[in-house]
Amino acid sequence: MTCSNHERFVSSGTAKVLCEMDCEIHPSMSRIIDERFDVNITDCTVFADKAMFRGIVEVSLIYKHPHLKKKREDTNRDLTQKEDCSSPEDKKDNEDKKTKKKDRYNWYNRVRNIHGIIHYYEETIEFTGIIEVPGAKPGDNYHVEKVEVKEYEAFKPTKKDHNNLITAGKQIFIINVELKITRNVDIYTQQLIFVQKRR
Repeated sequence: MTCSNHERFVSSGTAKVLCEMDCEIHPSMSRIIDERFDVNITDCTVFADKAMFRGIVEVSLIYKHPHLKKKREDTNRDLTQKEDCSSPEDKKDNEDKKTKKKDRYNWYNRVRNIHGIIHYYEETIEFTGIIEVPGAKPGDNYHVEKVEVKEYEAFKPTKKDHNNLITAGKQIFIINVELKITRNVDIYTQQLIFVQKRR
């Protein structure tokens, strides 16, 4: 008789976690170009019929900060000309990047051409939650099936400077988590040996 260890499915469950981010922006922003959420589960403890998880979400804001001095000098100019205020070195670098990855850098070049510069703001937020998983027991294994931000509100400014640029704001978003619980079980099998007698 031999013994082998197998992982057996027990149950699965989902949960939603509400998070809120309050941040101060420096340098100030005129508008957000893009935002990204990178979510990871860092720890999970399985209890009877439930699992408590902890995780972090890294929020990245890509935003525009205008060249205020340059903008004041060009007040009477037609902005439709889209004059580039970057240095010759930056222009050459941007053209090289645009040639290699045109689609990726199109938005970047457009923003620079209208007297702006791109900045990144990053913040890491910790979160925790509980998922109901019927049949789970302490010591069971957990597997993260899904963790992502699917729902979020638009970034709301809470403070502006004398140039009417955003210096602080907040955002609310929801993290969706799905866990699968498994259990290690021993399976015994009996080997039968047949001996053929010679005649």
